[in-house]
Amino acid sequence: MKNLINYIHIVLGIFLMYVGIEGDHTPKSVFLLLAYVAGASLVYHLYKYFTTQSVVNLFHLVAVLPLLLFVGYYQSAAPPFAFTLVLFMGMAALWYHVLQILK
Repeated sequence: MKNLINYIHIVLGIFLMYVGIEGDHTPKSVFLLLAYVAGASLVYHLYKYFTTQSVVNLFHLVAVLPLLLFVGYYQSAAPPFAFTLVLFMGMAALWYHVLQILK
């Protein structure tokens, strides 16, 4: 199961890097997908946090998901720094989860 989570985060990391690089030129359909992924992740991490009290889930709820929901909602009207944060978040997710698989 841990490898599946790592592979999912690798795909999401690449996706977030794409959104961060494209910025306000990102297609509307990609913003919509970002909002749906963030919404589904919100439900998942709320459930996991209240059943396990995991700091990892709390981190997703406090740091990751608000940014993704913000960019998904405001789309191309989001400020440039939000896209930079999404890019760095994608890079960090990709880096961390590739290292987890290579362990």
